[in-house]
Amino acid sequence: MRDEDEDEYDEEEEWEGEGLEPLGLPRNALSLGFLASAPLFLFYELGQLSTAAHGRNVAELVLGQVLRPLGAYEDVARWLILAAAALFAWGHLREESPRTLARTGLRIVLEGLAAAFLMGPILLLGMDLLDVSALQIQAPLSRTLESGPQASPTLVSAARLTGGAVWEEVFFRVGCYGLIFLFVARVLQFFGVARNPSRWMAEALSLSGSSVFFAAFHLDLFTRWLGAGGELYDPLVFLWRLLAGALLALIVRWRGLGVGAWAHAIFNLALVLGAIPGSLDG
Repeated sequence: MRDEDEDEYDEEEEWEGEGLEPLGLPRNALSLGFLASAPLFLFYELGQLSTAAHGRNVAELVLGQVLRPLGAYEDVARWLILAAAALFAWGHLREESPRTLARTGLRIVLEGLAAAFLMGPILLLGMDLLDVSALQIQAPLSRTLESGPQASPTLVSAARLTGGAVWEEVFFRVGCYGLIFLFVARVLQFFGVARNPSRWMAEALSLSGSSVFFAAFHLDLFTRWLGAGGELYDPLVFLWRLLAGALLALIVRWRGLGVGAWAHAIFNLALVLGAIPGSLDG
């Protein structure tokens, strides 16, 4: 009887662990994705070194609240945490050869590029159907530019813009998604719901919940306490951001953090550069 209970316990623990891993990818996918995203973190930090507090990403500001008591040492502490996380991920992958890791990292970046090209037309169609202008979508991104919404990004602002995407993926698609999944899974297990229905209900609620958080944190109502600018509530723009959040959540859930971060970064940059057809039409 005890062995059966232990087997059931192990199965439940295994299922919960699977909930935080991308579907169909190995268990080291999160470590691979983090290392593949390291250039984006680096771009962001280099951009911030040149601009003080201007243009900071909301997700990074939220996660950085725990470091605020450190005052002037906050940036140093963040760099050390990122370096420690990268070393931990590298250690988790120590059995892989450098050539294999480099090849996998390149594949993740290329998958991110492909995902951005696939995601772009869907989001542009959503803008057309909802009658949302590109300038409304550009507004939060343009706060990283030095001369307003119509300016072209400098190298520094482009670094902050692309690098900020990885912070949003870590916060919304890994953190929010994962916490919602574990909470819902626990509750459903407590009420005796079977494994498969519980898992897919947890997936659905995690995807929708993380997308709501993503859209909400573009609003001034939710970012004012951070000292970061936000947009006024517009139901159609909010709905479009829900769609964007859901697509990114699906990408991260299916192909991992690295692919989602690069897809998000490339799409953002293409949008403000006007490289996406119609992105600068009113």
